[in-house]
Amino acid sequence: MKRRFETTIRKKQQGVVLVLVAIAMLALLAMAGLAMDGGHLLLNKTRLQNAVDASALSAARTVADFPEDTSISTIHAAAEAAALATFMSNLGLADNGELNEAYASSGTSLLVEFSETLNPFVDAADGLPYVRVTAVDLPLEVWLLQVVGFADKEVSASAVAGPIGLNANTCDLLPILACGCDSDGTATPDNTADDCGPDDGNYFGYVDNGNNDIESLDDVSVIKLAGGSGTDVGPGNFRLLRLDGIGGGDLRDALAGVANQCSSIGDDQAADTEPGNKSGPVGQGLNTRLGIYDGPIGPDEAPADVVTDYDSDNRLVLEGLDENNRPIINRADGTPDVDGLFDYQDYLNSPEYADGCLAGESCGRRELVLPIGDCTGTTTGTSSDVYVYSVGCFFLMQDVDVGNDAEVFGQFYSESEGCDAIGTFTSTPADPSAVFKIVLFRDTDSGDS
Repeated sequence: MKRRFETTIRKKQQGVVLVLVAIAMLALLAMAGLAMDGGHLLLNKTRLQNAVDASALSAARTVADFPEDTSISTIHAAAEAAALATFMSNLGLADNGELNEAYASSGTSLLVEFSETLNPFVDAADGLPYVRVTAVDLPLEVWLLQVVGFADKEVSASAVAGPIGLNANTCDLLPILACGCDSDGTATPDNTADDCGPDDGNYFGYVDNGNNDIESLDDVSVIKLAGGSGTDVGPGNFRLLRLDGIGGGDLRDALAGVANQCSSIGDDQAADTEPGNKSGPVGQGLNTRLGIYDGPIGPDEAPADVVTDYDSDNRLVLEGLDENNRPIINRADGTPDVDGLFDYQDYLNSPEYADGCLAGESCGRRELVLPIGDCTGTTTGTSSDVYVYSVGCFFLMQDVDVGNDAEVFGQFYSESEGCDAIGTFTSTPADPSAVFKIVLFRDTDSGDS
């Protein structure tokens, strides 16, 4: 009886191992499919990105070659043709045979768009000189991932290209002048003639250590002085510019990014200075980027950056000017170290930054674009012209006091560190007849361009 019972149990257990093996095989196939299909997708994504990069550069080069009196429709048509020809030439390479077939079967055409401004990129019928090329949803063959129900595997890519120089508009330009030096190393109040200029590996006299990290207080810059700290520009002038509009309200809107003003600074053009400290509008405008609203601008108009961290316990302060008329920067606690300071690398490493950028939130509001120019010619607080060499990228490190001490502290970062501002490392105002570069820029509407 006992033997018969054991035989019955064994019979009931028959096939259990087969079920476990089947489940294990399914898991193994899923992992193998993820590795094989994922690698296949990544390889083709890279190849497609190379193709659209080349297409965007070709289209932008075509745009730049046309005389100024050419109709925009003619330029657009020629650029679109150049982009498509370059794209198809790349897909015609032996390694890109699968992409070529995928493009032919996708039913979508290569999209070529044109914009007057780089960031934001706004496609327009009269848009020049920036070009965006996009290839969307090219279907690839699905292999092992079909086992776990994935029937589609598509790849897309986009690229933006255009001139790097000062002959086009820059949007969200900060109306504050950073004192720099020109191409021959001539000093301006912030800098000495030594190690000044892009050929010396720095940022027009400002420190660029190439790694986004602040290693000492020498890496920190103050781009706006305040009343009581002295001035390196001229009596009654605190480095403010009058790019668009007049008065504190316009200045506040520009600093908050509400107006998203697009200003052109180029050959034979000079910027007007804005007299006075204007600590209230400066602080009220810039502080919105850190989620601080103590003025008429609210969060609906100017949302805070996704990352608002900074070292509030040990603020940066301006101690005055040294014997060379250069700002002396220190910490409020008197220590010279940089421990605890929230710098640009900390900002980029913040999970909120990565998640917010992918989610399309207010990412990059602390990444500012500002003119770099000659402060020596500004000798009074009245509206005087200043010579602008370039524009560059600046990270806002802390909030701004709305009282008398309305200095603006931050950190410059270069093209190699992620700056895609127009004019980066351009040492003299652009001449339309001069040699210039056509380069690729980050597509702000795409997380992987």
